[in-house]
Amino acid sequence: MYKGLEEAYKQGKLKAIGVSNFMIEQLEQFLPQVNIVPQMNQFELNPLLRRPELVKYCFDKNIQVTSYQTIMKGKVGEIAEIQDLAKKYSVTPSQVALR
Repeated sequence: MYKGLEEAYKQGKLKAIGVSNFMIEQLEQFLPQVNIVPQMNQFELNPLLRRPELVKYCFDKNIQVTSYQTIMKGKVGEIAEIQDLAKKYSVTPSQVALR
């Protein structure tokens, strides 16, 4: 499937191509098999699931990170540190998490 995305990208039909939920081990197996490094990797990332090694790996490979579940289905406001930061900067807990 990715080979088809690469072809569509080369033809100018797509502006970017990426992957979803790839961890370091999967990326290490995947990257040698493709001609175009994915421009992004989307995976779950939030204040309680930071994944610093995966984020660094992606940035080192020039793969942008796109997160999902960043506000933890609205539960991000239950984290004391996030509440404190939200009050300090007069923003919502969700805005703190997204930033």
